Amino acid sequence: MLDAEITNSGKIIALIIANIAAALIGIIAVGGIYFKKHRNPVAGAAIGFVAGLAGNLVVVTGVGLPLLLLLPANNVAQGTPLAGPATDQLSLEIKREKRYLHLQRQAVAFLFLLPAITLFLLFAWHPVMNAFVLSFQDVQLKGGSGWVGLENYERMLADPNFEAAWLNSLAFAGWSLTMGFLPPVFIAIMVNEMRVGKPFFRLIYFLPTLIPGVVTMAIWTRIFSADGATGGVLNSLLFDLGILQPGDNMVSWLRNENLVKPSLIGMMTWGGFGGALLIYYASLQGISHELYEAAEIDGANPFQRLRFVTLPQLRSTMMILLILQVLGIIQIFMEPFLMTQGGPGNATTTPVLEIYRVGFGGSAEFGLASAWSVVLMIVLFTFSVFYFYVTRITETEEG
Repeated sequence: MLDAEITNSGKIIALIIANIAAALIGIIAVGGIYFKKHRNPVAGAAIGFVAGLAGNLVVVTGVGLPLLLLLPANNVAQGTPLAGPATDQLSLEIKREKRYLHLQRQAVAFLFLLPAITLFLLFAWHPVMNAFVLSFQDVQLKGGSGWVGLENYERMLADPNFEAAWLNSLAFAGWSLTMGFLPPVFIAIMVNEMRVGKPFFRLIYFLPTLIPGVVTMAIWTRIFSADGATGGVLNSLLFDLGILQPGDNMVSWLRNENLVKPSLIGMMTWGGFGGALLIYYASLQGISHELYEAAEIDGANPFQRLRFVTLPQLRSTMMILLILQVLGIIQIFMEPFLMTQGGPGNATTTPVLEIYRVGFGGSAEFGLASAWSVVLMIVLFTFSVFYFYVTRITETEEG
């Protein structure tokens, strides 16, 4: 009896604390809205929306869940035997009481999750929904907006840069898989087979990953340069090897439509090569030596051990890194923005670069930029679902 009174007292205290918190948030929000509406109507409206969303969460979670704590659990939930024959009604009551008991146990967990859920809704979910709404509006930089329906999507599809941006993403993905996907696998295998010097080579391959992206691009801009008497490092090397003669035109690595994509991918591969190599190297450490010993007993040569033992054991890691690499390629922005500005022509423009141009360029068309963002979000969501599907299959196979 005493335990029951203590439990009920704790539940009542939780209810009181939740309602006090809700009241404090409400008072602060109302004061902020009143102040902002007199100083800045736009900010006032924004704070009003956020306060309304937060208020609903607080009311539902802060009041509803403590009330669930106060729900009495009858003898069925407490495990007291019941007399009489088992009936459908009895089964229904048992299920209902078990559900109530489960909710009571989870209520405190939900209360602790409330701050994280609120932050997620405000800073992750709300911007996504806001971008979706803005994609159907003509938003002006100086304020005000008008509903235009699908006009932004029609303009986006009619823009030549739309097709170019996505085709460039596919081309970047193809070059990336050629230059940056398989080489780390085989180099990791070679490093793993070394008798001495493994730490040295792991460090050498990983060092470029530690260099900031802006510094990396400054270095490679100098390497690709076609200015001056002998150009950058690559052109100087071509002169030294006799491939280029004095008076010949230097190779414009970043101004030639046929060379600019592999040049950028080469730079990005150099910067991210070490991270992928270390992941593969770590996966190789998890392969049982007994598998290799069994293969040797069966007479397998090194190539057969690679084909039938090593690569199958790396399959899950390779698949996950492949999907992550494609997701990263679709979202590239900094490299083409800083090194080529999407040129020559639109040879290196990307969806994210177009979103920046449309939304933050001279026209500042936020509605059109939001339409671009919605399409990009759908593509990334599709790949993300596939990624989670692959990881689940991988966990099932390993389990």
